[in-house]
Amino acid sequence: MIKHIIAFTLTTFISAAAVTAQESPANEWQGLSFGVNVSQLELANRIVFPAPALHAEPTGSETGIDLSLEYLASLTPNILAGVELMYAHNFNAPEGIVHYNNLNIDISRWRVDAERGLRLLGKIAVAPSSSSLFYVGAGINRVHFSFRETTLYGVNAGTVYNHADTLTGHIIVAGIDQRVSDKLSLRFEVSHTEINEELYQGSMFSSATWIDPDVRSVSVGIRYHF
Repeated sequence: MIKHIIAFTLTTFISAAAVTAQESPANEWQGLSFGVNVSQLELANRIVFPAPALHAEPTGSETGIDLSLEYLASLTPNILAGVELMYAHNFNAPEGIVHYNNLNIDISRWRVDAERGLRLLGKIAVAPSSSSLFYVGAGINRVHFSFRETTLYGVNAGTVYNHADTLTGHIIVAGIDQRVSDKLSLRFEVSHTEINEELYQGSMFSSATWIDPDVRSVSVGIRYHF
């Protein structure tokens, strides 16, 4: 009799666990996925020279293609945690003119290009249903920039300075995934990368220069769930 009771209890528990697993939205989202995004980046750059009131703010948009791998694990029936690794390649670059405040004197033209980036995120996600997932994340973003300065004023007018550097910033993201089939989902995401200003000295540019680039992006994409 005891054996039958134990067997019945185990069978009931296993069946209940199976039903719970089937009803858990998080289980539908956990695992490995691969994604491709198209992104629109807004670069907010500030370039400052030691000379008083001498600066440029080359801001503008770039278009990018992003590839990412993500792994999510369920913590509760509706909550997941995971990591994401993304590579981004961007096109176009904003330009700006260095000028004296309140004076119509152009000193140099700057071009700033966030050519590519590599980001690593930790994520927390909420799955209200098996078809929708909301997430936030934070991590680091290493962005490779190319800078070009063309002087426009003085005896050295026309001189071109080129320099490239990889800068690391802190990134925060928020987004939503929507299932369209068992294996595919659509993603919408916004992000902001905050990068500390960097001082460049020597002969890199026409004079010592502070550069403070920040990156914001909006992206849409599709993911394949393995």
